[in-house]
Amino acid sequence: MIIASANDIGIKKSHNHMKKKDKQYKEFLLTEDDKKAAQKDELEFIFSQAEKQLKECVETSKVILNRATIFLTLTVGFIVSDLGYLLTKWEGDFKFNSINLTSIITCIYLIEILFLIRFNVKGHGYKTTGSEPVDLLHSWFFYTYQDSERRLNEILISETQSYQRRIEDNKNVNENRWNILQYALNCLILLPVFMIICFLFFNYLGF
Repeated sequence: MIIASANDIGIKKSHNHMKKKDKQYKEFLLTEDDKKAAQKDELEFIFSQAEKQLKECVETSKVILNRATIFLTLTVGFIVSDLGYLLTKWEGDFKFNSINLTSIITCIYLIEILFLIRFNVKGHGYKTTGSEPVDLLHSWFFYTYQDSERRLNEILISETQSYQRRIEDNKNVNENRWNILQYALNCLILLPVFMIICFLFFNYLGF
């Protein structure tokens, strides 16, 4: 391949980053005394902030999708133009000269960018706000905490921890997609340089 794959750019980079951590997710350092001292208003405020962060991650994914779609459209346009030139030459007196060979390699280069950017427009299974009732109406909460106010606080803490994991998962997905989009953009920016190098190389070989 002329350019790197999506795995090489985004996913592997993220995995290497995760290996540096002692744990996959950030853990809450709350003692039982901290939980007992926590007020409902405090927990609701923290939960609301976590909810905002989770929504922000989903909104960021939409921005990435929009930019990837525009990028995909431009790349397809370049490929169609290049193929149109090659087909026009093929109908006439096609020769394997420096210009035509450069056009062929450029077309392959653009197709690889197209396959690379496709990772950003497919579904990624983002984790959104809210939880299923089966996860909240758990007998453990009612068995462990008899006081309704303490029980509600524990549910808020548990749900906030769940949101923290969702936020980190969504951020990792967004980081992968940003890495791929940035790499693909750099490849497209370097396209004129790539074409000049190919032309000079084929010209040097005598085509």
